Amino acid sequence: MNNEIYKKTAKPLIHFRREYGNRNTKTFDFIDAEIRVCIASYDEALNFCRSNKKALIEYALRTIGAGKRFKRYGITTDWLKVDNIIFTNQKVLDIMFVLK
Repeated sequence: MNNEIYKKTAKPLIHFRREYGNRNTKTFDFIDAEIRVCIASYDEALNFCRSNKKALIEYALRTIGAGKRFKRYGITTDWLKVDNIIFTNQKVLDIMFVLK
């Protein structure tokens, strides 16, 4: 991964989520990775995300895989796939991962 990703983004915030009604605390239904893009202009930040989409997804997966909470589930990040990607007005790239 190129250093430009590290320079222009903050470390992803990872949130493990369950669907409403899923009371099993030993599982998750999806994982949100929020990556704040540190570029002044919204249009430049959006273009940066579009041109570096694959690297940003890899960055999020690497961060998820390194976390203690994810290791507790006993699976690898290979079991995850991207379900949705949203770029907000606050220049946050929200990547949602689900199990394959």
